[in-house]
Amino acid sequence: MLETAGTLLVFAEQLLVTLDYAGITLVMVFVAPEVAMPLTGFLIDRGLFGVVPALIAATLGAMIGQIAIYALARWLGETRLRRLIGRYGHWVLVYEEDLDRGLELFARYDDWALVVGRFVPTVRSLVTLPAGLQKMSLRRFTLLTLAGTSFWNALLAGLGILLGRHWAVLVDVLSVYGTLVGIVLIILIVMMFAPRIRRVVALLR
Repeated sequence: MLETAGTLLVFAEQLLVTLDYAGITLVMVFVAPEVAMPLTGFLIDRGLFGVVPALIAATLGAMIGQIAIYALARWLGETRLRRLIGRYGHWVLVYEEDLDRGLELFARYDDWALVVGRFVPTVRSLVTLPAGLQKMSLRRFTLLTLAGTSFWNALLAGLGILLGRHWAVLVDVLSVYGTLVGIVLIILIVMMFAPRIRRVVALLR
């Protein structure tokens, strides 16, 4: 584990240093902030990046990724999006059940789903899809996403700065955090559907 983390650190450091702040932006388009931001904080602590420019670059990358998902969902519409997920979703571990969960979260919590959802792995993309499908205004979507994303990125980078060379430990902790949050969400969704399930069971008796 430590050897793997060390190899990743060397590779990521070389990539980011070579590409400078553009590298942070590029990494954040494709890599979860729970991995990328502690590493960025570590590099900030070493003096390779400034705090404010690094956070701006990271948030820009995260916003590019989320706006791309939003635009795709808005352009496709629900029918075509479901067809696309049904055919190719397994390649990126996204299924129709995930889309249904995102729609439920968005319907129940609306704006808060976009803000708080940025703190939760997987959910951050799932709540973006219904925002696009329901044609939320781009301005509103951008502001809400920016609020959640910038706060989460700053918190993770701050933890990376504090932990310094032990940033890999933080990544392990955050992976556990993501699992626990996922379990809690599943429990909440089951509780949400429990009355409907009971009604169906009653009808079948």
